[in-house]
Amino acid sequence: MPQKVILSADSTCDLSAALIERYQVHMYPLHILLEGRQYADGEISPDALYEAWWQRKQLPKTSAITPGEYVEYFRQWVEDGYQVVHINLGSNLSSAYQNCCIAAEELGNVYPVDSCNLSTGMGLLVIEAAERIAQGMDGRQVQQEVNALRPYAHASFVLDTLEFLHAGGRCSAVAMLGANLLKLKPCIMVDPAHNGAMGVGKKYRGTLDKALVQYTTDQLAGRKDLKLDRVFITHSGMSPERIEMVKKTVEKLAGFYHPRGLHHLRPLWAEYARRFVYDQSGRISRASPWGKALFEAEVWMYHAGTGRCKAGRTSLVGVKNKIPFLCRPEEILPFLPADCFFI
Repeated sequence: MPQKVILSADSTCDLSAALIERYQVHMYPLHILLEGRQYADGEISPDALYEAWWQRKQLPKTSAITPGEYVEYFRQWVEDGYQVVHINLGSNLSSAYQNCCIAAEELGNVYPVDSCNLSTGMGLLVIEAAERIAQGMDGRQVQQEVNALRPYAHASFVLDTLEFLHAGGRCSAVAMLGANLLKLKPCIMVDPAHNGAMGVGKKYRGTLDKALVQYTTDQLAGRKDLKLDRVFITHSGMSPERIEMVKKTVEKLAGFYHPRGLHHLRPLWAEYARRFVYDQSGRISRASPWGKALFEAEVWMYHAGTGRCKAGRTSLVGVKNKIPFLCRPEEILPFLPADCFFI
């Protein structure tokens, strides 16, 4: 019988409460220091951090989880015979990964992963680990496979202002003044090849709305290597209107699965889709017998981006009867019985 595996992560993966519950992820919070008081990550909101700066010119600091803290945290599972896979904040950004490795060496049966990333770029790897644990992989195999995925998890962001970089000593007053005068919005790129090191990418000129649309376009347009089952739009206090604007830009540029798609399907149906219909790039696979059936039927099924259906020689009902569990989720919604879904 395979050994049970616990999935854990540093809180910096920024997954929502719903995703944490769905994928059964245990979180260990990093420490935030502000105005002489220590908080666990999650105890203080981004708005409170902004307020401390705008009203009192106080910047927060962070500190990594110590080896001793990791030891005590993992011990509860290791002593009960579990393996633990733990996803860390990129090692170029924090000493958390090195400290986790010290704890893992002391306890055994703990498998740390340097995400080489941050925020939901790290969160993508946490979900990949969860899916592999659900398939029955042991801790070491999960660790190895997630390590191999690190170059493919991309994270970047656009700054509306350089004020916080200047306050933290990361850019000069002249650079901040020039960026403000020219209305520059720099893109910060996270580099998995250098353990999560951050560097400046393209600089966008104009309003934040204009910069966000152009930034999203630059990240997605013409890409043929996207895995289309999930994408995160991550922010630290953006208006709902801007979030919706970015979402619509993403939907226009890339065929990411519809929000009512894969994560609303029962796991068995989702697994059919992944194994028998779609390849790693998210395209229908001709090598798959079920994917081939789609081509032979000459069917264009419902697609969330267009809302249109077009059938060839075989009707949609015919395809349903022939391959009733087929799904690229947004395409199969008209076919699946209602009990295949859950909210």
